[in-house]
Amino acid sequence: MIKINFKRIRIKRLALICFLFLSFLSYRVEATHVVGSDVTYTCTGTPGVYQVTFKIYRDCSDPYPLCSGCPTPGPLSSGCNLSISIVGAAGSCTGTSFGSQSISVVTAVSALDVIQLCASSLTVCTNCASRTPGSFTPGIEVYTFVGQINLSGLPASCCMVYLGYQTCCRNGAITTLSNPLSLSFFTQATINRCASPCNSAPAFTNDPVAVTCAGQDFTYNLGAIDPDGDSLSYAFGQSLVG
Repeated sequence: MIKINFKRIRIKRLALICFLFLSFLSYRVEATHVVGSDVTYTCTGTPGVYQVTFKIYRDCSDPYPLCSGCPTPGPLSSGCNLSISIVGAAGSCTGTSFGSQSISVVTAVSALDVIQLCASSLTVCTNCASRTPGSFTPGIEVYTFVGQINLSGLPASCCMVYLGYQTCCRNGAITTLSNPLSLSFFTQATINRCASPCNSAPAFTNDPVAVTCAGQDFTYNLGAIDPDGDSLSYAFGQSLVG
């Protein structure tokens, strides 16, 4: 005679179900590397086609790579690129997705430390080759991505268009956001593709990173210029999330 312990079987089955359920739950590990960005675009002479530049700034104390194909540390490859989303920004096409296009890293001006507190051939991100790793901060790297975005295939009525980039990882050292580690990072620029003549965006000539003395006045000047000679104004806006 064989005795079967149905209670034990039910418990084991319940444990197996719980295990399978937990196995399908995914937890996103939040790195903390992206500290900011800026975006600019210029007319190319071809209607609807723009030369677009995205600069992404990362905290080099975090080993998480900026994107696929962008190893950190290590040499950049041609596979290092950003996927730029294209979305309608006004009128009947508001919120309409027009897919994405990729722009590539410019290796000569990427993975470089923008806070030069070391000798010219060294960087903070490598601890200036003279300090114990992790003992010398801050260190901010810039990655520059450039490419042409073609908007000529969009509906003629869709004039205002967002170009956006998002990633999972906003820097935890940011003090102007509540719990920044819980927020993804998103940045975008708006293009009026119906403007005539074609309008280019202003650009910054200075990196938006500075080391200053505590308790002393500091003039924060990004050195903005406009290739069309347009007047410029500034305003604070809400941080965007993906």
